[in-house]
This record gives sequence, structure tokens and C-alpha cells, in this order.
Amino acid sequence: MLALLLPTLCFSAPPWPELAATPPMGWNGWLPTTRGLIPGYTNNETMYYAAADHLVSSGLRDAGYNQVLVTCAGWERDPVTHKLRENAKMWPRGYKAFVDYLHDRGLKIGAYGDTGEFNCCQTCVEGKCWREPGQLGYEELDVQTWADMGVDHIVIDNCDNANTTSQSIFEYTKIRDALVKVNKPMLYGIWDVGSGKSWSWAPDVGHYWRTGPDLGTRWGGPPKDNSMSLMLNYDLQQAIPSISAISGPGSFAFLDNLAIGLPPDVPHSGDSGLTVEESRTHFSIWAMMSSPLFLNCNIFPGDKAIDPELMKIIMNKEVIAINQDKLGKAAVRIDGSRSWSTLVHRLPMESNMWFNGEQLEKPLSNGNIAILLFNRLDTNITATLDFEDVGNTSQRCFDVRDVWQGKDLGRLSITYETTLAPHACVLLVLSNGAVCDPPPPSCPPGFAAHSPGYWHNTYPCNGTFDNCTSHDIGMTPQQCGAKCTATQGCVAFELFEPRGVAACYLFLNSLSPPFVTNDNGLTCVVNKTA
Repeated sequence: MLALLLPTLCFSAPPWPELAATPPMGWNGWLPTTRGLIPGYTNNETMYYAAADHLVSSGLRDAGYNQVLVTCAGWERDPVTHKLRENAKMWPRGYKAFVDYLHDRGLKIGAYGDTGEFNCCQTCVEGKCWREPGQLGYEELDVQTWADMGVDHIVIDNCDNANTTSQSIFEYTKIRDALVKVNKPMLYGIWDVGSGKSWSWAPDVGHYWRTGPDLGTRWGGPPKDNSMSLMLNYDLQQAIPSISAISGPGSFAFLDNLAIGLPPDVPHSGDSGLTVEESRTHFSIWAMMSSPLFLNCNIFPGDKAIDPELMKIIMNKEVIAINQDKLGKAAVRIDGSRSWSTLVHRLPMESNMWFNGEQLEKPLSNGNIAILLFNRLDTNITATLDFEDVGNTSQRCFDVRDVWQGKDLGRLSITYETTLAPHACVLLVLSNGAVCDPPPPSCPPGFAAHSPGYWHNTYPCNGTFDNCTSHDIGMTPQQCGAKCTATQGCVAFELFEPRGVAACYLFLNSLSPPFVTNDNGLTCVVNKTA
């Protein structure tokens, strides 16, 4: 009998997938209203009308942020008809009038609800407080009410229901089925905080779906506290099987609202607030993962206004274009995953886990490739991108553009290397990839290439040479040369597989037996005349 009561997943995509051809963008009133982030305003229609005006006048609407999510809107349920109605004191002109106001200005509205009996909002007006109703038992009636009001987008939370997979599927599918029956196209956002394994079912139900908890304004990440942090939401999304295959046009994975511009202790006590550098990396990750982009900060001018440097980040046209690319692919990690010569075994909490930075690749519809390199550690690192790991691995030459710098770096081959400060990033776009011959590796100043220049052995330090010592991988000729210079008795060094990063071996006191040509290594001898 239970099987007869359960909604069935009969769609291979949510209804009207064209509504989410690209990740939606907008502004969410959740934290600005519930945390009093906008001086002089309270949670009512006056604030929302002003927010709509600021989205237009600031240029945010034209940058793509065209959705206004009205959260904690003061919903009540009529005791006779059971229909949703807005609180008349919060909306003296009526909710429908505000919908029309938005539409007249090229904006869209998102209505907030819940799968349970109540939503997450405890609303108070003139001393009267109440829990706002959810949609449990009234799914079709409420969807019809929103449709009659002209709502473009529904955001459905899961505060008042068990966040189990089976319960989430049951409740969210009922609302999907109500949308189909009412037959008014509306964007459908599934905000179940990712705890119901939304990735396993939500792509067939909603247009976008949460993959993690409410995002805090702290960096986080192992080996330190990772709770309610930027790195936690990133890691949870990275753990989803085949994310690039299940997230895309029609239904996108959503890493949560942007935390850019929020003050310390918002939304969680102890949140430090993100630095400008962390905010730039945060926005880059969301863009690369094709996540919906919803601002959740004070966008009003005046006291406590968002920092102008942060406005530059969220308004950057090139980064937004990467997020909005019509191919819609979520980026995949490429840090050594295809090149055996640079692959480092990745284990949780391993100290060298991020020695070369996090590296993400996102294919673009015009054939270009976006690359994000970022440093999740608290110390500076040197990150080397091996073009062998990018796209078609036979293409080793690209025209490279630094997106945040707005600067073309020219045509580069084999590798790209950069120094990253803690939590900083570089966002690149690679174009015109081609097969190219790698330049011959060369010895650094103070060393001369051994004639004829290479080992005979395929693998150095294999027991033939008693005076050979090995060092960690991840070195350039310059770094290995510096290691040799600092080591007493070093007469030469060898780089095995010297394309960008390689294993470094030092030779002490003498070189024997003789060397013959082999393309697997570069041998540099101390130049005593230098």
C-alpha cells in the first residue's frame, strides 16, 4: 500500500528545464532581514522595494542578478480557505503589487516555503509573532496561489521535516508534481541543505539543489576546524559522485548563498568574515562549479555598505561569464590526476595533500578551458599547472589569460607556475590549444649540461650509484640546482621527467659510470668556471 502513496520519479529532468539553462543569479533577503544588516530598514515591503531599486541602480541586475528571493515574507494561512496570504501590515500594497513592480523593472521574484508544516521563519510584526506556514498538505493549493500572484521561482526549504533521503524525495516530489499540475512555469529550488543526498535524486526534481549546510563566513578546512566553512561546502560538493555529469543545464548543484560581504558572526557565532582574497577565491569556486549565485549581503549604499573591492568581485563580467557559460559543466579536479609524473597520493589530513594547490578545470562552450588554482593552506605555496593535465592531454601549448588581472599572458607551453598566498587564487582561461614540442630542459646558472646530457638508466638512483641521494618530487631545475649548491660535495644533479615538476637527485664527489643519451632526465654538472 505504501508504494501506492509515494510520488513516482517519472521525469528524467525537472519540468521546464529551459528555466535553468544557466545557473540562476539574484539577491536573497534572508540574512539582511533576519540579522538586521541594513540600517534603517526592517523586514517589510519598504525594504524589498528599496532592494529592487538598488539592484537596478547599482548595475547588479544588468550583471545578471535578476532574482529577488523574498524570505520570511510574513506568510499566513487563511483559517477558512487555507490559502496562503501575506501579512497586511508587512505588505500594505499587497504581495502581488510587489511582483508586478519587479517585473516592470526586469526582475523576477522567488517565494520561500518549506516541505513541512512550518518554514524556518519566526516572524514578528508589532508585537505579534508566529511561525510561518510550510506547504505540507497544501502543496497544490500553495503552488496555485503563487502562480496566481505571478511568482517566477519557488525556494523550498526542509526545516520542518526529517532530512532523510526517503522523506526528502517524498516531499520535494509532491511539490514538483504540484508544479506540473498547476502548469505555470516556475524555477524550483531545492534547499534541503544537502543532508538528504539530494545529488542522488534532485536533478530529476528541481532546477537547482543544495549540496551542503548553511555556509559560514570562515575559511575552514583540514587540518583545522572545517565546520560551517567555505572549505567544508567545497569538499562536500567535491565528494559527490560524477558531479560534472549530474549537474548542468536544467538542474544545477548549489553550494549555498554567497557569503561575500557578510560581517563577522553572521550567519554563525564565531564566523570571522571572509577577507577580500578569500572572497575572490570563494566567488571563483562558485563560478567554476556552475553554482547558482545568490548574494545574501547588504547591497544598499550608506552605512555598512558592501566594500567596493567586494563589489568589483561580484560584478566581474569575465568571472560571471564563466559561471553562466551555456555548456554549464561543473569543474573537475585535475591536480595531477592524469599525469603520473606529478600525481601525489591524496589522503585525508595528509600534510602534502595540497602542496601544489587545488586545481580545477571547466570546459567552456567556445572550446576554451577555464582553470582555477587556489591555495587552501595558511602558508604560501608555489603551484605548477602541467598542461598535460588539461583537456586534450596532447595539447601542451595555450594562449593564457589571467581573468582577475584582466591580462593576457601570451602563449605558454608545458607548464604555468605561480606563487599563491594563503587562501588566494589564480583564475585562467586557456585557448587555442595545440600540440607542440616541449622546449629542451636547461640547466640553471652555475651548472652546465652533462655531455651528451642524459642518464643511460631509465630510473636514477636504482642502486648502481652509491653516491646518489634522492629528494622530494615537485622541483624545477632551479630548485634542484639550489639544493645541490647547498649540499656539501654535490657535483651534479639529475631531474627525472623534468617537465615542470620532477624528482631531484644529487650526486656527491664524482660522476660514474659514464652517461649516454636518454630523454627521461636532465643532468646538470657544477660549472667550476662559472
